[in-house]
This record gives sequence, structure tokens and C-alpha cells, in this order.
Amino acid sequence: MSHASWNALARDLSGELSLDERDRNTHSEDASIFVVRPAAVAFPRGNDDIDRLLRFCREEGLSVTARGAGTSRGGQPLGQGLCLNFRRHWQSVLHWDDRSGELTVEPGVLYAEAQKFLARHGRAFPPDPSWHQCTVGGMVANNAAGIHSVKYGGTIEHFRGAEFFSGDGALHDTRVPDGLSRSLGELLQRNASLIEGDFPAVEKNSAGYSLAHALHAKNPLASVLCGSEGTLGLFTKIHLGTVRIPSHRALSIAYYPSLASALEAGLRMKEAGVAACELVDKVLLDLHAGHEESRHARRITGNRWLDEFYALSAEAVLIVECDGFSSEEVERCQRATEEASGTRAIYRVADGEAGAAWDLRRHTSPILNKVENGRVAIKPLWAVEDVCLPRHRLVEYVAEQDRIFRRHGLVCSFFGHVASANLHIDPLHLNLRGAGDGLFDRVTEESYRLVVRMGGSISGEHGDGLLRTRFLPLQYPRSFPLFAEVKKLFDPLGILNPGKIVL
Repeated sequence: MSHASWNALARDLSGELSLDERDRNTHSEDASIFVVRPAAVAFPRGNDDIDRLLRFCREEGLSVTARGAGTSRGGQPLGQGLCLNFRRHWQSVLHWDDRSGELTVEPGVLYAEAQKFLARHGRAFPPDPSWHQCTVGGMVANNAAGIHSVKYGGTIEHFRGAEFFSGDGALHDTRVPDGLSRSLGELLQRNASLIEGDFPAVEKNSAGYSLAHALHAKNPLASVLCGSEGTLGLFTKIHLGTVRIPSHRALSIAYYPSLASALEAGLRMKEAGVAACELVDKVLLDLHAGHEESRHARRITGNRWLDEFYALSAEAVLIVECDGFSSEEVERCQRATEEASGTRAIYRVADGEAGAAWDLRRHTSPILNKVENGRVAIKPLWAVEDVCLPRHRLVEYVAEQDRIFRRHGLVCSFFGHVASANLHIDPLHLNLRGAGDGLFDRVTEESYRLVVRMGGSISGEHGDGLLRTRFLPLQYPRSFPLFAEVKKLFDPLGILNPGKIVL
């Protein structure tokens, strides 16, 4: 495309348009293993800019990819066409409704910024992703969740609607019925039996479009948009439900002689009403301690809870949080967790020591990645890193998944949201660019076939992007063609983030 065309477009915008190599390179990566350089980067300012940019891309046959903070782990915000950066000019809190507890923001507002605003009103947006510098727009586009999702759910449970541009340039409001919402509703009802029979029965599922959730939602249009990864529309205004911040919290930590016993206990914790229950295994804690092999040696790390792990010769740990609005409520929860834990090696953590206990879990991302200047510089082989299983298959699945990795000569860590049967699984000591011989593809396909065979989802909360889209037909052998039908309703020319969710 000629510079004259780009220059003409730039003159029409209130925001900025950049062909600069540095801007293009900055927008060519996220937190995944992929690198895709866009043709140009736009920083739109207002709806008129988005309308103009979409019209330009339709006329020129260019793809459009929205970007927030670039923290996705699957290559969701990467594309070869025009990248729309929503962080620079879309950072406003638009409205707060004190009666309903609803917050309306622009898509570029950071999760941390939204939480800071809400805290002044005694409220919170409950999804708790590990990287708090992600944008709200990115969270909705990815249906993000996190540590507290076992009690409070993920983004889709608190997403109340949005205003957005579809690929044809029309501006929609999910709260105002129109032709698009009616067509979507008809498609869902026409295929209800197919959808219900083909979607996995798991607690968290961010693989594909959320059609099963939409079937029973008050607002199917909003449900389908949540987790659509910018393939159906570009958000301009987002409505979020919030919850009261609990006045009381308490933390416990439990140690286990085997990974299987920790998994079994973690699954029981949900019935105790916990706010969070996080698993961390020995593979990851060895990295935390700065060594890899010392099963029987006591290590002095400076972290009391990590030192106790080695003193007990443990293989896994559960970090369990209870919350509520009275000390009595939290005490009942803690007693229930102690009963469910199945171990004597469970300790109540004093308030002043909670940070050190949570460090065992919250430091996983810095441990598994090297972060430089706020960007992930060294990335492990992210293949099967976000699975969700039916609860009764989780222990069996982990044993078989570990055998797959060992067969390929990989060391694997298991950690994450065990009470929801949603684990993050990282094979270590291998960088994709040095893997060679198709190892990444072989490990990924074999592992995903195992997940699907056991009735699970290949993504509980991280979405599809470039990493998982090609494996979606494996999970949805009968309903996958419906994704293309949904896409065509919103984006007839297919310009919105192509190659994600729909092949």
C-alpha cells in the first residue's frame, strides 16, 4: 500500500497513525511465543476515528486487530494488517452507578486502575488475573479469570454489556435489541441441541465462542462477545458488574507428600466455600528456591513457608483463602478447609505473613519468564498451559499428561486454580525457537487429544489466539462450523482479527 494512502488516512484522524518501525515492532509481540508485525499502528481517538479506520480497511482489504496492554498468552492481539491501540486514548472511567454497583469504562482502562477506583466505593471487579496491568477491554475480549474465580467467577459472570463496532462499521449497544442480536438469537436457538451436546461440561471454558453460555444468558449478544478476542467487534464502552469488598480475610497453607493428594484435597476445597485455592508443585517451587534437585535436603530460602515445604519433604502445596463479612463467617470457612485438607500439615497464616505465602504462587510468572522493561523477553514452551477438566477426571488427567511430557524429555510444572479443576501446565527448559523437529506441535496435539478425550476444555481462561485456534475442531467436532456462521453475522468481510477462533 502506498504512503500516499496512509498519509491521507492519517489526515482524517483525530488520533495518530504510525508506520514507524519501532511502533510496528512494539506491537508485534504479546506475552506469547509469536511475533507478527502489523503494517501500521493506529491510536484512535473517539468513535469517528474507529469508523474511519474500519471503512479504510474494508476498502483496502486490510485486517484490523485491537490491542490493549499486550498481555495475552496466545497471540490474540497480533495481526499483519492495521493494529488499533486502545490504551493511549481510551482510559476513562465513564460512569459509576452507586445504586447498582455498575461501572462503565473505556476499553483501555487498566484492571489495576479500575480496581483502585472501585476500592474508594468499597467495591471490586472480581476477576483477578495474574497480570494486573492488562486492560478491561482485553479482559472482556479474552474472558479472563484468575485466582478468585472459584468463588466469584470470571469476566463473563460480571460483564454487563458494551457498545461496539461490528466489522461492517455499524455501532451497536448490547442493551438495545437490533437486527444483529435477533439474528444471533435465531442462530443459537436453531442449533441449541448441537451446542449443548458438543460443549464440555467444565467449570471454566474460554475455548471458542461462548455459545453454550449464551444459550441460557439474559443477554446472548453480550455473552458471545465476551471471549471473542476482537473477532466480532471493537469495544468503545464496557459495563461491568461489581461486588462488595469483603471486610475479613484469612489465609491457610497446606503441604502434601504427593501431587495427587494435593489435587484431591484442592478439589474438595470448593465445597468449603473458599475464595481461592491455588496449587503449586515441587517443580515450580524448586525454581522459586533457586535449585532443581534436593528432595530430601532442607533449604533455607528466607521464606518461612518455602523452608517448611523442604523441611516436610513435600511435593505440592495448597494456598487457601477464605473471605467474608464477619470473623465468624471466615472462621467457619477455615474450619471447613482444615477438614477438607486431609492433612495435618495445614497452617493458618498470620496477616503479616500472608504476602510471603502468596509469593509462592504469585511469583510463577516472573519465575517462568524473564521480564525486561515490562515485556516478556524469555518465554517457555506454552502449549498446554490452561486446561480445565471435569472434576472427577483431574487427577487421572495430570498423571497421564505428566507421562506425555516425560516421554518427550520435558520437565513439567502443574499449578493454578485446582478448586475449579483449571490448571496451568508449563513444560520447562525449552524455548520454542530452539525446539525444532516439530516438538511443539507433537506435544500440543497429543496433549490436547488427551484433554478432549477426558471431556475437558483446552482453555479455561486464556483463550485461543494463534496458539489454540487450529485445535478447536478437536474440541468441537460438530459445532465448530457454527463459529464461522457467528463470525459472518458480525463481520461479513472477515477483517476483524482473522485467524483467531475461526480458521
